[in-house]
Amino acid sequence: MVGWKKMVKHFGRTERKLGDMTLFEQLIQDILKDEQLYEAKQVGILYHYTSLESLVQITNSNMLRQMGYDGVSLTRDKNFHKWDRESIPSECRFIIDGDKLSHNFKIEPFNYYANDKDAFNNERPYNHTPYYDEQEEVVKRPIKPLNKYVIQLQIFEKVLNEYYDNEYFDSVHLDQYPTKDDFIEFLEEKFKVELL
Repeated sequence: MVGWKKMVKHFGRTERKLGDMTLFEQLIQDILKDEQLYEAKQVGILYHYTSLESLVQITNSNMLRQMGYDGVSLTRDKNFHKWDRESIPSECRFIIDGDKLSHNFKIEPFNYYANDKDAFNNERPYNHTPYYDEQEEVVKRPIKPLNKYVIQLQIFEKVLNEYYDNEYFDSVHLDQYPTKDDFIEFLEEKFKVELL
């Protein structure tokens, strides 16, 4: 905004000479009110992958909270779920407006594979390339209210069907929704939902 103030001062002197200062002032006020110019960083689309089990808790709390040492994990990689990751559930994903999120939260780049030790200083149990980049970002505090930043919630329908078609599968959180439609209706109270 400092730049705008300098510009107003400069043009104000010029227009004063022309005798039409009020017109310029009105123009600047209209721009600032109507256009709502922001100086936030351009982040773009971010994704948060999770399990169906966790999705129930996230929806109830309307919040993403940090589960590990590093913070709330986000990625720019829309194909993150296609990689073989047994330890990271990817049954559904939130599509998040990173630009809007950056207005209220500090989003930091993070590379889990940057060294041979994890956040707790333990040796990594598998081979990895130190130069591999998951395009990961972290937010080091809970993101709430989450629905303010979510563009869409996408659920991988194959996984959802496997759960509802398997009579032996037991879930503390999903059992309260007897059908797929009940579950989707619950989610749609807070998010726009798409089945993939």
